[in-house]
Amino acid sequence: MLGLGLDIGTLIVLLIALILSLSVHEFAHAWTADQFGDDTPRMNGRLTLNPLAHLDVMGSLMLLVAGFGWARPVPVNPYALNRRSPAALMWVSLAGPMSNLLLAVIAALPIRFNLVSPSYPAANAILPTPYSFLLEFIMINLVLMIFNLIPLAPLDGEKI
Repeated sequence: MLGLGLDIGTLIVLLIALILSLSVHEFAHAWTADQFGDDTPRMNGRLTLNPLAHLDVMGSLMLLVAGFGWARPVPVNPYALNRRSPAALMWVSLAGPMSNLLLAVIAALPIRFNLVSPSYPAANAILPTPYSFLLEFIMINLVLMIFNLIPLAPLDGEKI
């Protein structure tokens, strides 16, 4: 058991799920801003799925120590967004939470179609079963989506 009451297997699953989810979330912001004509994310090297481009040092340390962390926000210039679409900033902000919803739905498909079974891991297994991983992944992405939709700055919900 680690300090957070998590075993090493659960911590590994959480780290993998959070790194993947946060990277896709920030990439979605960058890609959407790019589609609306803002090249700021591209110029800052954020139009990538590489986690190293999106992870924040302090946010990553907090993730390990406190179980709560964050990624670096994607820089967006609202004045560079396409003027023909007054809702462009809203769509850029909405892209992150919607990417988390999409990841949760994709992770739910193997469970829905019985491609993974809710079997129990062996007593000495380090990593949880694929079923447990998918459930954890779904929960993390739904929590990220709902949390980011709170209408407070600097969260995405503030601009939606």
